[in-house]
Amino acid sequence: MKWYKKVTLRTGLLLATMALFTGAYSVNAETKTQQYEKQYQQYIDNADKDDDPEYGTYIESLENDSTEQSQTIRKGSLAAGNYVHNSKFANNYVVIDGVDVSKYQGYIAWDDMKASGVDFAIIRVGYRGYTSGNLAEDETYKENIQRALNAGVKVGVYIFSQAITEAEAAEEANFVLNRIRSYNITLPVAIDYEYVSGTNTRGRLYNAGLSAGTATAVVNKFCQTVASAGYTPMVYANKNMLQSNLNASSITDKYDVWLANYTSQTTYGGDYTFWQYSSSGKMNGLGSDKVVDCDFWYVPKSRIDGLDKAKDGNWYYYVNGVINKNYTGLKQNDSGWWYVKNGKIDFKYTGLVKNGKGWWYVRNGAVDFNYDGLAQNDAGWWCVQGGAVRFDYTGLKYDPVVGWWYVVNGAVDFQGTGLVCDKNIGWWYVVNGAVNFGTGLVYDENVGWWYVVDGAVNFGTGLVYDENVGWWYVVNGTVAFDYTGLVNDANVGWWYVVGGAVYFQGTGLVYDEQAGWRYVVGGAVNTDYTGLVYDENVGWWYVENGKVNFNYSGLVQNDSGLWLVQNGTVNFGYTGEMTYDGIVYDVYGGSAVRR
Repeated sequence: MKWYKKVTLRTGLLLATMALFTGAYSVNAETKTQQYEKQYQQYIDNADKDDDPEYGTYIESLENDSTEQSQTIRKGSLAAGNYVHNSKFANNYVVIDGVDVSKYQGYIAWDDMKASGVDFAIIRVGYRGYTSGNLAEDETYKENIQRALNAGVKVGVYIFSQAITEAEAAEEANFVLNRIRSYNITLPVAIDYEYVSGTNTRGRLYNAGLSAGTATAVVNKFCQTVASAGYTPMVYANKNMLQSNLNASSITDKYDVWLANYTSQTTYGGDYTFWQYSSSGKMNGLGSDKVVDCDFWYVPKSRIDGLDKAKDGNWYYYVNGVINKNYTGLKQNDSGWWYVKNGKIDFKYTGLVKNGKGWWYVRNGAVDFNYDGLAQNDAGWWCVQGGAVRFDYTGLKYDPVVGWWYVVNGAVDFQGTGLVCDKNIGWWYVVNGAVNFGTGLVYDENVGWWYVVDGAVNFGTGLVYDENVGWWYVVNGTVAFDYTGLVNDANVGWWYVVGGAVYFQGTGLVYDEQAGWRYVVGGAVNTDYTGLVYDENVGWWYVENGKVNFNYSGLVQNDSGLWLVQNGTVNFGYTGEMTYDGIVYDVYGGSAVRR
């Protein structure tokens, strides 16, 4: 940042200059300034002369002849001259006065500066060395930020960059972010992107010879990093830098620009939000030998107290140009009522919000006055009609988003548990007032056991699994406790049911008058099995694909040998000889041995 004003190094001349300064200081204020000026002058004297890019402009100011005139700042009007603003700011913008500072302004009495008409300040947090490339803090940033905030001055911050890669830009952004998180920074976090002046070298940024495209990618990376942390990013550059060394339009599409152009009427045609119009401002709060950069901030009138869309595509609630991150509630604009959370319209939010006129249903961030359904908040579920909670409603209520609930006086009755019948919507399973959209078997002391699918009674027939009570046979939606036999379910196959429940202990041959004799293992018909099966009640039988084959006669092999089967059962009473498939066997008690 440019810093023009001839500064004497002789104590006598310094005191004389301070004595001659005609501001609004009281004697006590001057004494306070003198007290702190020594400490802050040490920061200047100890500056890294060969690395701090802002020190170069400080040296340049020392070498400047006395014809450089400072702008005298008067209370209520920072700009003493006649500054002409771009016509685009004529009708729908408010112009706010402010400054930007670093340690080279010395000690600042922020209360006095606020009284001089300063409503905002952009404070240097640090810099990247123009020779070493190392990052360093500005020793005064903490006190400047805190004192400015205490004085009621809105604060933004900047870093004097010398980044030549995107990685360095991200590093600079994180350097700043890590140092401002504990402060209420409501104005942008800026990257000061300019070449060094007032030294024997133009610095590493100038020497890098970046193309406009590369330089733009660097500053945009800084901005992306800042934005991802929840702050408003901004790029500071002078008019020539914006026109010749950066693709300004590629920046302003998404981010704010802070224009440096020391003139009474800038001819810069690009977009900008701040204009640094002078580097030689004088005002109460500064030492008599110090000057300061002066800035205009162009705030849309919609951001004085209202909702407005930012360049990041989000809508925010602004008060005096600043996002009010402390506000959560409903706010109105020409498009309707909107839900604002921590200063930002939450377009993802759907639910209930309270204001002075009652509870309202918000859909995708906007109050939906056409909504008719149920909505939930921390207090429970509520019936909504015309966008408002209806406390006079009692009955079952369906909502296309959350389903069916039992409502009493507008609120879901969380005491209700059981099966509930509605003549329009059928039977539903309610737990503590809410339709339970689970699937399984449900017991109601009034109507018994029923099969529920996604909360509704399913009047179908088949085998049903419930994780709490197991597998049961359901007929027309209700458990058939009087049924014992085999059941074929299209989804899970054949199972053995006893008293309505699948009998998983059952293993052996089971008879069903509809299905015949089947081979059951662990309650399920083993349709994959073909071979001999022993059942302690009915003996040995030949099973084919899980079913006894009474038509089979022949020899069957198992682990114990080869056996004679006749009409599906092993004939243990036969002894003799037989020929099977052209081979002669000797049979002893049903066991066959090849001769």
